[in-house]
Amino acid sequence: MDIITKNERGWRVSDYQKKYKKSILDLFKKEYPESKLWDGDFFEWQHFHNPAGKSVIKLAINANDEVVGFYCVSPQDYSVKGKIVHGSISLSTLVRDDFRGMGIFTILAQECFKECQKLGIKFTLGFPNQNSYPGFMKKLGFTDLGEMPLLIRPYNLNHLITEKFNSKLLGVFMNPIDWFLKTFRYSGNDLVEGEDIGRQQDDIWRKAKVREKILAVRDRNFLGWRTKWPGRNYKCLYLRENNLVRGYIILTTFLTGKIRNGLIADFFIEDSKEIDKIAVRLLKQADSFWKENKVDQAGCLLSQDSTEYKILKRHGYFNCPDFIKPQPMRVIVKWHEGNVPSELSDLGKWYITLIDYDVV
Repeated sequence: MDIITKNERGWRVSDYQKKYKKSILDLFKKEYPESKLWDGDFFEWQHFHNPAGKSVIKLAINANDEVVGFYCVSPQDYSVKGKIVHGSISLSTLVRDDFRGMGIFTILAQECFKECQKLGIKFTLGFPNQNSYPGFMKKLGFTDLGEMPLLIRPYNLNHLITEKFNSKLLGVFMNPIDWFLKTFRYSGNDLVEGEDIGRQQDDIWRKAKVREKILAVRDRNFLGWRTKWPGRNYKCLYLRENNLVRGYIILTTFLTGKIRNGLIADFFIEDSKEIDKIAVRLLKQADSFWKENKVDQAGCLLSQDSTEYKILKRHGYFNCPDFIKPQPMRVIVKWHEGNVPSELSDLGKWYITLIDYDVV
């Protein structure tokens, strides 16, 4: 592709080539030193091991053959009214600080979307942060579907309050509440069996895809890949009765400072008259997992109109107050062939969890 000159600096658009991998990782390491984005194993896993296909990557290369801009989308298949539609997720985007203001973000994204059309990818879903949101909306023509709710539930109020307000005295006042909540949560036993992802995931996927929701394909290939994220350990719990899988929940933990967080990455229960019973057994097992891992608080990003969302609310999860929310989780979509179809423009028709796009 020809050199594009802006502000007396020359740069060109390039497809991904292996020789640029180190330059890409160096760019991300400088901008996000605490992130996994510059880890080589993570990069290979995210962009080249996805069972739905390799990432569509466009680079901005300067006159010294260095990567100064990066934009990519990751293919992802969706079930829309029971039919499989090829979609994608907009992933990391970055422009080196001395090349910003030259239109690199817009041009790289547009080149990605042109290739998406050639590959039969119908749309791109995005979860922008507050800084990148205006660019996606004004320059790239995305449609805002709304904000995903973050549900949270405290499990160790003493530690949470002590760390939040730097006061052990305030934390001590939480001990009676902690005692009551732990007594309530861990009473009783459950029949949940933890297993590796395999045939049982295909069984539950056949039940999931008939829902009147738009949801990413959750077969064994996708979740088998998704839960092998380098550096992140996931616990997959399935509820089986009479050799039938009735539901599952996928859990992980991570640290934020001194706070141990639990995360429900995915949660699905088959539609049946026993849906509440199934949910309680899964969530009690999750409670046990949080306790074993000394989790201070657990959270879940989940579509508000879903059955699972309502069940979590009944299980003691509540909407995270804005003043402690890490950032708003807005969902945006771009249809690559004209306007967004009506069935895709309503967030209430989607079933989205963090397994679709783990931003932590």
